[in-house]
Amino acid sequence: ASPAPATQPFALEVPRVTRAELLANATLMSGHWPYVLVGEATGWPALRRWTPESLVSRIPDEWVDYYPNNMLDVGNKPYLHRYSGALPLFQQDSPSPRYMQMRLSLGGWEELKKDLKALPKSFYTEAEWMPQCMATKTGGTELDRAAADNFYRVNQWNFLLIGEEGTGIFFHNDHLSAASWQAQIVGRKRWILCPYEQRRLFSSQMNPFDPDYGAHPDFARGYCADVTVEPGEIVYYPAYWWHATRNLDTPTMGITGLMVGNEDDRPDLPHPRVHEQFVADITHKCSKCWDLSKGPGQRRKCDDISERWPGAAPPISYDFCKTYLPRCQALWEDKEARDAQLRAAAEGGLMPIPEFDDILRRFVVPVTDLHVNAKVHDAEDLQKLQKAANAEVTTAARLVSEWGGDPAALPKDGDMSDKGTLGTYYVKIMAQTLQRGLDYAPGELQRYLSMTSGDRATKLRPEKLEQFKQRVAVLQHYVGILEGADSAPAPPAASEHTPPEPEASQDAPPASPKPKRRRKRRPAVDPELKRKQRRKERQQAGGEL
Repeated sequence: ASPAPATQPFALEVPRVTRAELLANATLMSGHWPYVLVGEATGWPALRRWTPESLVSRIPDEWVDYYPNNMLDVGNKPYLHRYSGALPLFQQDSPSPRYMQMRLSLGGWEELKKDLKALPKSFYTEAEWMPQCMATKTGGTELDRAAADNFYRVNQWNFLLIGEEGTGIFFHNDHLSAASWQAQIVGRKRWILCPYEQRRLFSSQMNPFDPDYGAHPDFARGYCADVTVEPGEIVYYPAYWWHATRNLDTPTMGITGLMVGNEDDRPDLPHPRVHEQFVADITHKCSKCWDLSKGPGQRRKCDDISERWPGAAPPISYDFCKTYLPRCQALWEDKEARDAQLRAAAEGGLMPIPEFDDILRRFVVPVTDLHVNAKVHDAEDLQKLQKAANAEVTTAARLVSEWGGDPAALPKDGDMSDKGTLGTYYVKIMAQTLQRGLDYAPGELQRYLSMTSGDRATKLRPEKLEQFKQRVAVLQHYVGILEGADSAPAPPAASEHTPPEPEASQDAPPASPKPKRRRKRRPAVDPELKRKQRRKERQQAGGEL
């Protein structure tokens, strides 16, 4: 008898991580691998408020691709309806499960976003760059709403997806070099995810949930994942990755969006810098409709199918292609340059100031300007973030201690073990600091302490003195944790001004002296070299006279 055909093992594990664990995982932060973010959307009002019926009064005119016979077959075509017209069809009895794919306009997205909360900063969504590069005037803040709406609709930037049990989307990869996130609001959804670099093994004609290995034997060789996403969880997957979905409940509701500029370089793309590949994809769309060497009054080269089929995507706008795309590309370039500098500094060893301070601000302890680097809206947010940050750094210090303070003993970034998930930049910094006998951070602390006291402090500008005091507080906290102090000084609160410290009371007991540190022995100097140096200095002094 002939051997049974090989089957897909679904060997790729999709980790479930919290926001803190995501930030602490260099592999996932590269943007190259899928993950499920847990505990992120559980508090969104959408989970309490959304049903297919509750949204029709809020977004009645959004256009829906209505699939009366499911979307799992690539050959099934949709009917275009406004949501107010599609919902009654969805509610009727039917022998076939129905699926609705709503391509949100700018107004529809803004309405639904009221029931969501801010996504992690690492997602780098359009909220981070669109208001800047698509403003009506350079340097302004007023969004060009017509161009932004066109961008959302042409590129299918945000979807609201509603389906019944057994529905889903066929196996495919997206048409833009943009990573995706999808928050599960109602019901459960099963995902198949496969890397783009193995695209030759996959086909839109196959069903990955029930593969026909006789027709598609190569699918068995793919490094794919099979994961189920629960309500309140967010799944992330990189640009161009192949994926298919199947809804496990009736109804299911999810909201999704695209992202550009959040992935490290990828060798599997024609343009390894992922945002450049995105620009190439958009430029190709532009070239089909416009000659960008000509002015805005030219005749469009492409058809507007929305004139024949209302609700279909319109042509991409000339204003976006000619004016806004170059502006946005400059922002994406700037972000990538900053991220690359940060990674290079981390991989090269200990962080010099200011990179070291930046790591402390972003990953370890809150400081005065933390609200710039994280979504801190009020004192409660700050307290939560401070508690989480201190818990992370304490755990990291313990793990480093277990590894013996040796960077070579740290798990590789690709190691998805428990310890590997914490093997991120600040852990490496701590390991190297411990390995060098805590020479770096305490030395920096002493340097800043000397600059913020005595005569040297009087020579500093007030704002510079305040900045140095903040560094002292952060370094004291950092060193205290690394040295295993019972009570490290608390980092400064995120306020505009740090209140002056109260004067010492005369009745207060004297402060206990700080333990003396052993000074490093200076290396011996060759006496002959020393004499030559002095002779040279005397000659220079004689010449000046």
